[in-house]
Amino acid sequence: MSRNPRGVGRRALVSAMAAVLAAAAWAAWPAGAGASVIGDISIDVWDATQAHHGRQTFTIPQWVLNQGSKCKWDVDLGAIGLAVRDAENHVLATINSLSVSVDEDPAVSLVIGVTAGSADTHFTITSSTVAFPTILHPQAFASAGITVTDNDSNGATVTGLLPGGKVYEARYDGVPWADLIGQLTADVDGSNTGSARRPGTGREAIPVAVSSIQSEYKFTLSANDSASGTSRFDVVPEPATLALLGAGLGAMLLRRRGR
Repeated sequence: MSRNPRGVGRRALVSAMAAVLAAAAWAAWPAGAGASVIGDISIDVWDATQAHHGRQTFTIPQWVLNQGSKCKWDVDLGAIGLAVRDAENHVLATINSLSVSVDEDPAVSLVIGVTAGSADTHFTITSSTVAFPTILHPQAFASAGITVTDNDSNGATVTGLLPGGKVYEARYDGVPWADLIGQLTADVDGSNTGSARRPGTGREAIPVAVSSIQSEYKFTLSANDSASGTSRFDVVPEPATLALLGAGLGAMLLRRRGR
């Protein structure tokens, strides 16, 4: 039986390019098991003079992380919430609700609810870091919303402490990427909600290599009033990465057939 060197060569080429594509896909996409959660969720609270400080930290339990590629933890804070106290045991604020979701796409979502103390109160609420194999030029979006509610019949205000007076920040590898939502005020005995997204629709390219993401709320809340917020920061590999490799495979096959 005669051999067909050309056919053998073509099959070898296809196998080799398939291996390259598979390797590139693995390198570009975190593929679930590659993502990990680093550090705690932290909530830092200061009074208006910043002379008194309290902190609460929350470590995502292993049983939550064992849920799979998407996990969610609603922190049990009890029926009346969790008080944040300073070193002298003074109550500075109350954490009413806290939830974090980690998606190995990768993405991180942070949901918070707090009530200020008897004076204007500063909050810094930071998610755990989600780390993953490096993604080159990922496509991303960040979205956030916050509601401020008056509890003492004199109106309510939430003022952002991040660049541009914003309330929420999404960052990659420690670098700020999106600062969202400016100052909000609520009428007497009322509520007001603000929301923002980067970009307005779809996704936007981050023009560098990225290997971790994190979210943070940082704001001042008027005395005795409440604020609640939701957010999501999501990154995925650049579609062109695999498309380019696929086009290269097709071109090489066409060249082989033309010989």
